[in-house]
Amino acid sequence: GILLGSPFLLLPIAIVIGSVFTFLFILARRQMSPLVAFSVVFFAWYGARPWLRERPSTFGAVFLLLLLVILQKPLSAKRIALIAALVVLWVNVHPSALLAPVIVLIWVTRSDPVRSLIAVAAAGIALLVNPHGINGVLNPLHVASVAQMPIFANEEWTRTSFLEFKLFAIWLALLAVALLTSARRFRWIASALTIVFLAALAWRFARNQPLLYIATPLLLAPHLRPVPERFRRLLLVPVGVTALAIVAASDFRTDIDRTKFPVEATAAVRRLGLDGNIMSPYGMGGYLVWSFLPERRVLTDGRNELFVDYQKRVTDSRRNSGLWQRLLDDYDVRIAFVPTGSSPLWVRDPASGARRQVREWEVYFPAGQWEIVAADEAAVVLARRQKKNAGT
Repeated sequence: GILLGSPFLLLPIAIVIGSVFTFLFILARRQMSPLVAFSVVFFAWYGARPWLRERPSTFGAVFLLLLLVILQKPLSAKRIALIAALVVLWVNVHPSALLAPVIVLIWVTRSDPVRSLIAVAAAGIALLVNPHGINGVLNPLHVASVAQMPIFANEEWTRTSFLEFKLFAIWLALLAVALLTSARRFRWIASALTIVFLAALAWRFARNQPLLYIATPLLLAPHLRPVPERFRRLLLVPVGVTALAIVAASDFRTDIDRTKFPVEATAAVRRLGLDGNIMSPYGMGGYLVWSFLPERRVLTDGRNELFVDYQKRVTDSRRNSGLWQRLLDDYDVRIAFVPTGSSPLWVRDPASGARRQVREWEVYFPAGQWEIVAADEAAVVLARRQKKNAGT
């Protein structure tokens, strides 16, 4: 992806996602009609779609699915070893591996309690097989607590809003109906508990939604009652409407999302040869680090747990112009990236006392000290006048 461009970075992810949902359709097809199976898997994909990106969390959802597939059959020594190997790989890719022992515990059986508990222990011990040992297990919990702090306001770590994610609310309602009307076949309790557990996680942290969506077709397929044939064709209506909406709203681009990452603005800064430390929102930090290091220092790269003190100081300094100026001086900030879509701020004119709206950068990076040197869909870039490179 680095050498060949972003399409080659996205292509492997697209193949993985396509393979996962094709696999889910094949499994669901064994338990229900093709149209019902396709509808269930289609909406599972649609619900998970906003979160399935070029991120390790995508593979975390895949590992969860593989674990559930293993647990569908009685545990044997080979399956326990396979669970342990899967968790080792999982924990070295994404911290959602911490769910593995809980999921295995849900699926323990009374008929073979000893082997079941061995499987739980194997999954727990496997979590420790990472470069950081016990810290690799505890740190994700610390990250989760930090990411919920008001100074970050990270949507991924907030509770899922039913108004924003309407399909999630509908999905929960359908799951409740499916579980209550289930034929209660083999391992229904384990399937139901797993769904409730994943639903609770998805509601508590929005970022966990794909775990629920990907697991649902596998867990519910054996328990759903057959849909009468006269009602099956009705499923084509929501599927068709949703598919058309996706096509209409998609720009079919395969490159970087320029509404989130300042691609053109970053290129402009590089062309201008501006030097000095860069201040930016932590959401853009990773991209800017990738673009500017080692030539320039970016003050935060999005890893919340590493920048708590810095973010607290930024938040506190925004309330006092003197503290804000001291912050900029202490960190020798010479370049600032401000989101283009940042909300306007209300300020009071000291002379007239009237309140008016101004852009964020007009307040924190006033024209007398800063000037706009670049802008694109994602960010406005300002350079400090007195410290701007003399050659630009």
